[in-house]
Amino acid sequence: MTRCISTCGMTTLNDSDLAIAPDRLSELPRLPRDEGGPVFAEPWQAQAFALAVKLSEQGHYTWKEWAAALSDQLQAAARRGEPDDGSRYYEHWLAALESLVAAKGLADPGALATRKEAWADAYRHTPHGQPVELLHSRAPVFPRGRASVVYLNKPPSSQYRAVGHPIGNTVGEHLVDRAAAALGIDAIEMRRRNVFPDDGYPATTASGVKLKDLSHQRCIDTLVERMRYPELRAEQARLRKQGIHRGIGIACFIKGTAPGPHGYYGMGGAPISLQVT
Repeated sequence: MTRCISTCGMTTLNDSDLAIAPDRLSELPRLPRDEGGPVFAEPWQAQAFALAVKLSEQGHYTWKEWAAALSDQLQAAARRGEPDDGSRYYEHWLAALESLVAAKGLADPGALATRKEAWADAYRHTPHGQPVELLHSRAPVFPRGRASVVYLNKPPSSQYRAVGHPIGNTVGEHLVDRAAAALGIDAIEMRRRNVFPDDGYPATTASGVKLKDLSHQRCIDTLVERMRYPELRAEQARLRKQGIHRGIGIACFIKGTAPGPHGYYGMGGAPISLQVT
């Protein structure tokens, strides 16, 4: 982290912390500066400045590439009609930095977006007067990775098959939770309002799957009773005041079982009967 000093509401980078040639500064479009060098209204601006300089010094991109990336962001802001008063200069600086490190393969754009959302969520849920920390975020930070995939014409069909059901259900339930939070509705109530009513069968899903004789509403009521849902929510609220963030996961989905050949393979298959002898 770059140390800064604050003078008359402006933060100035110490010369001993970061030395940059004046000709380099002159290449940057409309850089806020005084006779002593760059000036910053907030510490994060100085940190973003130092990070851009350091990455260039380490050879990840040239200074001309950096100046061009920053110029592109400033020009885009001008086309959007944003005021050219310097108040948002370092927001454009940060956008240019994110764009350039992604283009150079130094960071994953998805990971950047996820981390930004986590910080924004932490800000929204941090009590007034407390420092904003990621522990206050309710947004999940999903791990990312790379895998090598081999396509087979006869994939295995067993307990080791890599089905996508858990991933799809996780994403779907997360979206339902976010919708409930945005509407100010409890997660259970959100699902209770949106499942097929127990007296609404037979029914057809949006994807065309025909359903009959299900009881989602009764299942939800039984789940709430057996897990003592109100007590868990009360405990969750108490722990959150202590800085302990305990999650409560809820999932409502339909898993088809034993659909027969018609369920998976259309009209193919063979009749099977039991002959008692």
